[in-house]
Amino acid sequence: MNTTKIDISKLLEYPDEELEASGEATLEPTKLGSETIEFLSPFSFDVRLHNAGDGIVVSGETSGSVTLRCGRCLEPLTYATTVSFEELAVFSSEDEEGDNEDAFKLADKKLDVAPIIYQNVIVEVPIRPLCHEECAGLCGECGKDLNKEPHTHKREQIDERLAPLKDFFKKESE
Repeated sequence: MNTTKIDISKLLEYPDEELEASGEATLEPTKLGSETIEFLSPFSFDVRLHNAGDGIVVSGETSGSVTLRCGRCLEPLTYATTVSFEELAVFSSEDEEGDNEDAFKLADKKLDVAPIIYQNVIVEVPIRPLCHEECAGLCGECGKDLNKEPHTHKREQIDERLAPLKDFFKKESE
C-alpha cells in the first residue's frame, strides 16, 4: 500500500480547509553526479494540507537516513536528516503553464507527497559530507586512508635551479 497518496477531495470542497496526514515514503536510489544516494528506509512524514484557493499548501516534516560517501576518505557513511518544508501543489492546466511552474501538480483529487519529500531531502543532502569532522582523508602520495594508517612520505628537497640535473645521471647509465 502506498501511504504517500493522500485523498484531498474533501479538502477541495471548502476554501481554508485543512487536513493532516502522516505516513512513510519509500524513495528510490538516485544518482547525483558520480555519487549514488541510497535511502536506507522509508522516510516518515507528517504533513498539514491547507486549501489556499489557488492550490494546496503542503507543509510538514520528514525524517530518515541516506547512505553517502565521505568527501575526504570516500568511506560510506549514514546521514540522518530531518527536513521541514512548505510547498504549493496545483492542478495542472495548459492555460496557466507559466504561473506556477515551480509548484507540484495535483491529479485525480489525490496528492502524492513522495515527490515533495524527495525534492526536499535531496536539497538537504550535503555536497561534501564528512564521516567525522577530523577526517584526515586520503594520502596524496599513495592513496591510503590516513584515518586507518596515519603516515608521511619522505620527500627530497631539491633546489629548483638544479632540478634538471636530477635525472642527468639516470640517462647516462641507461
